[in-house]
Amino acid sequence: MHRTGHPRFLAALLAGAAVSLLVAAPALAASKFTDLDKEPAIRSKVELSKGRFEISPFVGVTIIDGSFNRLLMVGAHLKYHLTPWLDIGGHVAGTALKIKTTIHNDICQVREGLSMPCGEGPPTDPANFPGRTRAANFEAFLQASLTPMYGKVSLFGALFLRYEFALFGGFGVVGTNNLDGTASALRPSPTFGTDVHLYFTEFFALDVQFRDTVVLDNWYGVTNASGDLDLKANHLAMFTFGATIMLPFKAKRTK
Repeated sequence: MHRTGHPRFLAALLAGAAVSLLVAAPALAASKFTDLDKEPAIRSKVELSKGRFEISPFVGVTIIDGSFNRLLMVGAHLKYHLTPWLDIGGHVAGTALKIKTTIHNDICQVREGLSMPCGEGPPTDPANFPGRTRAANFEAFLQASLTPMYGKVSLFGALFLRYEFALFGGFGVVGTNNLDGTASALRPSPTFGTDVHLYFTEFFALDVQFRDTVVLDNWYGVTNASGDLDLKANHLAMFTFGATIMLPFKAKRTK
């Protein structure tokens, strides 16, 4: 009789221990991890953007504009960073220089071989080339940016820089006219692109941007039967290179 009682007692003891462990395990886990879960993922993080103004003067060059001139533009980006990943602001730029492209020179060479003028003739003459072709003179946009990626990069294992990668979009106007200065127009246009900052200090960064703007115009100066421009969607794409100044100069740090 005593031999059969021992296994039953042992089984009851093990079952009681298992039930106690199952009941106590959630409480033990909660007491172990609750305080840690409330802590920030990164302590003393430098808030390079949040609550700061950004001023970025730049020089830009068009790469796709459909016209017969490469445009050199100067301007500035102005932003206020609402959060580390969201900002609102504006972009303004004006054309400082128009550089004749290879296509322009080739067309002029053919025209001169046919005894046709190039760069001469009255603005009202439809055969006037390149005077009646068109280009952008300035642009101005309101825009917003999202910054999904930011962190640090290392150059050759020696220079460590903070970076931000942003996507932006906005709407504004592009001023266009004929290359002979006539037929000026304001074209409402959407704009979008990408923006990269490389921070050398808390207040100074290199800014590289790619921007594409869709302009409803006709870079070739082609008119319809009524004599108006035959409007088409044209891309005005360019790279800009600038220097960013952040205000205030001192960035905040998280706790």
